[in-house]
Amino acid sequence: MFKSLNLSAKIIIILSIMVIIGISILSGFIIFQSSKILNQEADKILVSSANRYANGIQGITQNVYSSLDSMRETILGLYKRDNSIDLKDLEILLESALNSNSWISHGYIYLIDSTKYNNAKSIYHTKNGNFMLLAKRNGVNSSTFIQADDSILNQESVKIVLQEKIPFAGKPGDFVIDGQKYSLFNIIVPIFDGNNNIAGIAGLFIKIDLLRDELNDPSKSLFENDQRLLIASNGLIASSPKSEFIGKVITDINPHPSAKIVLDLQQTNQNKSFIFIPAGTGKVNIAQIINFDLWEGASQHWSIVTIAPKESVQKPLYSLVFIIISISLLVLCSIILAIYLYVKNGIVKNIRILQGSLVGFFDFLNHKTKDVNKIEVKSNDEFGSMAKAIND
Repeated sequence: MFKSLNLSAKIIIILSIMVIIGISILSGFIIFQSSKILNQEADKILVSSANRYANGIQGITQNVYSSLDSMRETILGLYKRDNSIDLKDLEILLESALNSNSWISHGYIYLIDSTKYNNAKSIYHTKNGNFMLLAKRNGVNSSTFIQADDSILNQESVKIVLQEKIPFAGKPGDFVIDGQKYSLFNIIVPIFDGNNNIAGIAGLFIKIDLLRDELNDPSKSLFENDQRLLIASNGLIASSPKSEFIGKVITDINPHPSAKIVLDLQQTNQNKSFIFIPAGTGKVNIAQIINFDLWEGASQHWSIVTIAPKESVQKPLYSLVFIIISISLLVLCSIILAIYLYVKNGIVKNIRILQGSLVGFFDFLNHKTKDVNKIEVKSNDEFGSMAKAIND
């Protein structure tokens, strides 16, 4: 079929194919490099975002721990001086701790030996007879003491602090305090007497709702439909865009293998980029996990996971691809048109003139015509040289 085409068609087809191949290779290279750079920059953005949130939350937990540590040291000093501590001093210390941080919702002090406080108000005694000061933060420099509650002492984290005598952060989840439901987690420190024996504990609850509002603030989104997860120890979700996930292990609510990656990276304390598939959407997401200690010297670390849909990350690439393809088609059409016009007017036309002149010349030799017209020379290229040679 190609052999049956005229010369101009053959030239145009061959040159067009070469141009198409060249533009395709160039466009493909540009798109590949752009995609590579875009993904690298997206990883950097996610790392920066995760680090920023991790530092922010670590600042909150460090501040809360410092308040508790200061309270603990003050109580220890009072025990060493007086071998006991007055109820009024405990109230002042707890109120001061509550006012130290706007992220705190409630605080408590539990002392094992309650004999000195048998005559204290009934709100300072639980149903089981335990002595506890429990207070709610109302606002700036305002707090209220409420009924002590055994459920706080039944936390697994409280048992760990009393047994191992170390500071510890409890599991995030829903707590019912004074008849109201809150999403909280608490940091607990042991209290020691003058003989360095465990005397009780002090704890402060941190509002998870405030953390969720901060982590899910749409004005701070870097990509469309991106998310931030706060993961507590052992893969327990402390904050998520979906409040019903709080307090649940990530692998329990998401059966996809990528959820196991989150758990493994957190347990091994590795910061890394990976592909994450949320259970709700099933779409590919680019994720970054950053682990951080809850406070300096803490035995526990939590994690921030920033997640961005791959289609959102690569959205600028789609626009770039459209622009490249559009420009490539425009350039291709322009080149093909230029080739067509030049071949038609600069090559084919001259060939036909030479062809007509040669036919006329041979007709003259064969006595078919009586004269021969000279070829009109309009160029100095090879066709012009051939025309001059024939004329001579």
